[in-house]
Amino acid sequence: MKQPIPPDLHEVFQQVLSHLHQTFGEDIMGAYALVTDTPAVITVIETAMTPEQRSILQEAQSLHQDIALTVFTKDQLQQGHPYESDFSYDPSQAQAEMEADDRALANTGVLRVLRQHGVVLAGLPLAEALPIVPDDEYRVVLRHEAQSYLAQLTQRPTLTILHLCRILAFWRIGLLLLTEDAGSWSIKNLDPRFQSIIERASVEYHSGAEPGAYNSYQLEQFAEYVRDMLRR
Repeated sequence: MKQPIPPDLHEVFQQVLSHLHQTFGEDIMGAYALVTDTPAVITVIETAMTPEQRSILQEAQSLHQDIALTVFTKDQLQQGHPYESDFSYDPSQAQAEMEADDRALANTGVLRVLRQHGVVLAGLPLAEALPIVPDDEYRVVLRHEAQSYLAQLTQRPTLTILHLCRILAFWRIGLLLLTEDAGSWSIKNLDPRFQSIIERASVEYHSGAEPGAYNSYQLEQFAEYVRDMLRR
C-alpha cells in the first residue's frame, strides 16, 4: 500500500517539483515521491544533465536538505543493475564517503521500492518509467544493506531494528515493506524472543520519542538471528 503524503510534506514535494521543472523543463519523463523515514524525490530525465543544470539542482537541494534527491537518465535505467545515477543526495548517508558501487547498489534498492510504493508527482506512470528489479538483484542489495545496518545496531537501535525487520520480511516471503510497516509484521512473524525490542522500536519510531538504552545482550541475539536468517 502506498503511503499517503502528509500535507506539510506534500508542500515540500511540490516545491522540489517546481525546482525540477525550472531545471529540466520538458526533459523530465517523470518525478516520483517516496514517503518513508527519509522522504525522497526520484526523477527520470531524457538526457544527461548539463553542468549548468547540475549547479541549479545543487542550489535547490541545499534548500531541501531533509529530502533525498536522485536523478536518473533514461539511458542509465536501460543499462540495468547496478544502476548509476546522474545526481544523488541522501541526508541519511555520507554521500561523499560512498563508493560508486555502493551508491549504485543503493539506487537499485530505491528503484525496487519506488516501483511498488512510489507516488507520481509528474509525468509517466511508475511502471512505464522504471525498470523491473528482479528478486535476485534486490537480494544482493538487501544483503549489503543488512551488513551496514548490523554495524550500526548498537548506535542507532530504533531505526536499525526496523530496517532489519524490513529486510527479513522480503528475505523470508518476498514481502516489500516500508520501514514504518516493518514492526507490526515482524512482531507477528519473527522469533517471539525479539517481540519486545521490535515493539519498542516501532513505538519509538511512530511516536518520535527519544530512543532510550536497549539491552545489549538482546541486540546481540537479534543481530545473530538476522545473520542466521540471511544465510538461509
